[in-house]
Amino acid sequence: MFGPYLFAALAAAGSILAPALPKTGWVGETVLIKKPDTAGVQRETDGSFTPVGNVRSIQYVVIRAEKDHVEVMQDGKRIWVAKADLVRLHDAVEHFTKELDADPNNDQWFAFRGWARFRLGQTAEALKDYAEA
Repeated sequence: MFGPYLFAALAAAGSILAPALPKTGWVGETVLIKKPDTAGVQRETDGSFTPVGNVRSIQYVVIRAEKDHVEVMQDGKRIWVAKADLVRLHDAVEHFTKELDADPNNDQWFAFRGWARFRLGQTAEALKDYAEA
């Protein structure tokens, strides 16, 4: 009586309405650098890391994670960044707000927080931060 169309509709509705699985670990996470002049490193064959200069973006997506570093793409090349130098997007507004509490005249913190708010869809708040920067 109900047929395959009802089954297909219920399956589609279930997949749309089902909550997303929580992310575990760093892989797939959008991250922001915590400060300008964040160092990027190259992983050597022996597992050690060699500096390759400063990263050139505020935001990256983690493609691989190992111990204290994550691997991201920059200019089409893979580089590694220390986890301690990054903040996950969903924690970034809180992080940069704390930085502003400690240093309220630092325009970079307003700009970084504004970018985090923009990426989180908080456009009005992002524009206020950009105006302060």
